[in-house]
Amino acid sequence: MGRVLQIRVIAQTVSTSEVGWSWQKLCMLAFDKQPGDADKHMGIFELIDALTDKFLFGGLDECLKAKLRPGLDKVIAIRKQIDEALADWNPSRANALSNELEDALDALEDLAPNAKLKQ
Repeated sequence: MGRVLQIRVIAQTVSTSEVGWSWQKLCMLAFDKQPGDADKHMGIFELIDALTDKFLFGGLDECLKAKLRPGLDKVIAIRKQIDEALADWNPSRANALSNELEDALDALEDLAPNAKLKQ
């Protein structure tokens, strides 16, 4: 790494509105709204963090927690693997894991309850 120029390997959500359209029910659980492109801090990792917080610290009833637990645990585990791959400067592994993460979020979305979307 240079003195002035730093090289970083990161994962970043390209379009928060795509997060909102892809996982509408999860976004309602996590953010109480469907994010748009102006909501820069409502990307995929923020979605996972917000769901985890609601799961751990309140906001979800016990039946819903039991229903979502296996899927959320899988999402959290894959996110951790992505973080580790990026820390190891292994972007190809992180990219492969990003596909797994999106698939796991799709499966979790299928389990989430329907909610009226706020626009």
